[in-house]
Amino acid sequence: MIIVLIQILFTLTLSNRIINPQVKVVEETFTSNDFYRQASEIIEIPYGAYPGVFAIDLHQRVKGEISNKSINLGDFEKVEEDLLEEDGCYSIQRNIEISMKLKLWLDKSGLTRDIYCTDVALAEKFRKAYVVRNDFKIIQVDLNQGLFQLFLSPIQTSFANMLNYDEDNTDYHPYLVSDKKSNKIFIFTTNGGLSFEGNSKLEIEFKVENEIKKRDKIYNVHYNEKHQLIFVACGYEGVDIYKINNGNLELLMDISADYLGIDSQIVDVNSNGEDQLYVLDIERGLKFYWIKNLMELVYKFTITISHAHSFDFYDNTFFIVAKTINKQDFAIEVFVNQVTYDYYINNYFFDEMTINDVNVFQYYAVLIGDDGHKIIYHSIYQGFLNENLVSHTTFYQPNLVKVKEFEFEGEEFTNQRIFAAISKYEFQMINIIMNMPKIECKYKDPGVRQFYVKINSTSCAEKEKEKNLNYQYTLCNVSHSFTFTTTELAGNYNTYAYYTLTLYVLAVAGIWLAVLLYYLMKKWGHKIKYLIWRKKIADATAPYNESFDIKETELPEAKQN
Repeated sequence: MIIVLIQILFTLTLSNRIINPQVKVVEETFTSNDFYRQASEIIEIPYGAYPGVFAIDLHQRVKGEISNKSINLGDFEKVEEDLLEEDGCYSIQRNIEISMKLKLWLDKSGLTRDIYCTDVALAEKFRKAYVVRNDFKIIQVDLNQGLFQLFLSPIQTSFANMLNYDEDNTDYHPYLVSDKKSNKIFIFTTNGGLSFEGNSKLEIEFKVENEIKKRDKIYNVHYNEKHQLIFVACGYEGVDIYKINNGNLELLMDISADYLGIDSQIVDVNSNGEDQLYVLDIERGLKFYWIKNLMELVYKFTITISHAHSFDFYDNTFFIVAKTINKQDFAIEVFVNQVTYDYYINNYFFDEMTINDVNVFQYYAVLIGDDGHKIIYHSIYQGFLNENLVSHTTFYQPNLVKVKEFEFEGEEFTNQRIFAAISKYEFQMINIIMNMPKIECKYKDPGVRQFYVKINSTSCAEKEKEKNLNYQYTLCNVSHSFTFTTTELAGNYNTYAYYTLTLYVLAVAGIWLAVLLYYLMKKWGHKIKYLIWRKKIADATAPYNESFDIKETELPEAKQN
């Protein structure tokens, strides 16, 4: 019976998995452009109009024909140096820059190997961050956003006495949920839960939330902001679903593992906030359920993967983190069609780094390891990718636990994000800059040059018109042609000609002068030397000649009678 059940499950898995998706290409053309610059002046042509642009391929036209050779820079770290040194047009692919906006300015008192931070909640409206530790302490951080810096003023408050904290238990892992609509922060622990105002002043006032159930183990907590739903993964005990109404928390559903048909640990749970529930079974993988009503769930299918321990998603792109039988960490990126209930495994991520967790945002996902972490763009069908034009960004932060995007009102940038990153012993604000793909050109010599650009994007005007369930397999192939004309620096041609002629005349005159001096030295050199020698002799004998002349003059006068 067990073998038959496994075979049925395996058959269902294969029937839902897409091996070779049907790919569609949508062709579009940009209006051609003519660009004019003076010699040695750099022009920058950005291609960020479509947020989904993930690669550009540049070719030069020679006598109207498109060259087969691409002009793309793959070394993202030396782009600026290359352009300053060399003439030409080059495509620069999109990439992500990371800068540490600030590092931990928290009170580290009490932090040990067994006492550490476990979660962070953000109250952007009040520019505050709240960090919780496993010793049931909350650290309040005031963030005053300046032009170039952030100032922090941490305040520490304990809630241990309100939830029967056991000092001998080092396995506590409190979770925080921030609800923007009610401006409240909720604390979930195995001992129950609390809440407090997101705009707390010096002293935090906690309120006991009696609806939060006590559990033996909490593996993860996720919050659906749109529908104010909180999902708690409780291992063998199942899943708890809470609803926030006007700041009041109520338990909507207490779903047992047996009801879900799961006989192992439920280690993660989430929902699209509509009618889909996603439950991660540590042994069998990610299970999808249709929420028929609040009292009935209908199982649909499973993305089978063993030893999975975390997942996250954006829209229909899911990332699942797991281990192989050899304990090798890996993550998979999966495209899911939640109408037809089929899926396609788009990417595998095997790295030397450990992969403990994943946080997925609109354009990119963050793979969290022990020390090293990776930021990758997602939702691009692997068949559309040229690996030479794709870059991933890594950064280093010891013991990273979670990252959350921090949004400052009135200071939104289309290509910038700020992370609040919490590690076991540190708190950081990290600045993320998403550099859009672009082309840069510079020529020292005047001339007219023609180029052709092939732009690959996941979105475009024509694609948006279609209601395509398999939109992830549709490529927007956008073409753009442009002419780049360089001219001489205005008003400088005559000046350059004058300087050149002057230098030429001076050089020729100098040569003739040197020849003349050489000729004169050859012809008159010995006479000049003889005259110089005579002058020296005359100067040396001048005193004697003067005395002799005086005596010759005085003698005749002495013999007179």
